[in-house]
Amino acid sequence: GFKVDFYGINDKSFEISDKKTAHSIVGDINKEKSPFEVISYTKKSRTRKPPAPFVTSTLQQVASTAFGWSAKKTMQVAQDIFSKGLITYHRTDSTRIDPTKISDMRDEVERVYGKKYLSPSVRIYGPKGSSQDAHEAIRPTYDNANVSMRKDEKKLLNLIDSRFKASQMADASFDQVSVKMKSLKTSKDYNFKVNGSVMVFDGFLKVYGDVKDDVVLPKMKIGDKLSWTDINPAQHFTKPPARFSDASIIKLMEKEGVGRPSTYASIIDTIMDRKYVERINKSLSATDIGIMVSDYLSENFSTIVDAKFTANMEAQLDSIADGNTDFKNVLKSFYKKLDKDIKNATTASFPNSFIVD
Repeated sequence: GFKVDFYGINDKSFEISDKKTAHSIVGDINKEKSPFEVISYTKKSRTRKPPAPFVTSTLQQVASTAFGWSAKKTMQVAQDIFSKGLITYHRTDSTRIDPTKISDMRDEVERVYGKKYLSPSVRIYGPKGSSQDAHEAIRPTYDNANVSMRKDEKKLLNLIDSRFKASQMADASFDQVSVKMKSLKTSKDYNFKVNGSVMVFDGFLKVYGDVKDDVVLPKMKIGDKLSWTDINPAQHFTKPPARFSDASIIKLMEKEGVGRPSTYASIIDTIMDRKYVERINKSLSATDIGIMVSDYLSENFSTIVDAKFTANMEAQLDSIADGNTDFKNVLKSFYKKLDKDIKNATTASFPNSFIVD
């Protein structure tokens, strides 16, 4: 079964403006309990490419979504299996892979799943502009003979292995489908619609990922009669943005250029330890003290707490490390502004509600 949305009457768009109208339509359809008839069926092909091998940020995001792990736990388990020699270094922002390891893995994929599951050519995942590219992506070493592992270690290693294999596999292909249908034997033609997908070839989804984000529809054609079980009138409201989770805040930090592979987990740890945020049902919620600290810093140190400042400082530190920038000039420029902000902040009035033991 699948859910469909009401979109109109007699092939014209129609907005249900009140509860009375909604229940009138439901009552009319319920009288006959007759099936819906497919009046329009359109489709177009689309493909879904496999993701790149894991880097630190994506490993933390996926482990958070798949296992409900915090970034800190993910890095602890990754450290354990790295120490056992089972994966490459787990603090990396590069998607580069040793070509010989790609070749070996492609041979295995073809042997186990068949040639059709292998991408026609080697997929190359280039570094991002901000990537330091010091290490390979996170992949298995396949040197796990006679190595004992805990349950969590096996889970994470299997996740890393499936992502690595998927990165060189064929695209998954779907038919993107839009279906319109109408009610039969009612006083008016009530029209419904649903958009979804019909999987044509699973490709890399054979080993990694799923189609839970897609409404998977059965094959159908114009004139088909579809049975239904229930009509539920429901009012929908615009939802506010969801609170950050470990996965979403790491994704945002990576996008904004804040932090490095070694610091994502510690950043979350720090704001948790200082009680600026608390974890509620796997979501990160700002505390009163966190909100007050944020307001105070934003008012008095707006330049420093701005995400662009942090990203720019990371770039300057990289430039210093490469020998292209004099660290004294960077510090002089930074301190001049900081000194002025500190003087202003210490003379500004401090909210009484902010004072804590």
